[in-house]
Amino acid sequence: MIILLSKFKFMFLFLNAKSAKFFYIVLHIFRSQKRKCSSHDILTIKIFDFFNLCVLNILKVF
Repeated sequence: MIILLSKFKFMFLFLNAKSAKFFYIVLHIFRSQKRKCSSHDILTIKIFDFFNLCVLNILKVF
């Protein structure tokens, strides 16, 4: 799991601002959907929260 997150973190360094903004919009839509969360969904949301931090950091750079 940590290795997987590290790979995603590495990939995010190479995103340009446009794709980062697009991903942020998709993430926002995903998080705004209200549905029952299983334990798998909760893990997915935690990963997306990590992505969210990465995207926000990228947007601050540009």
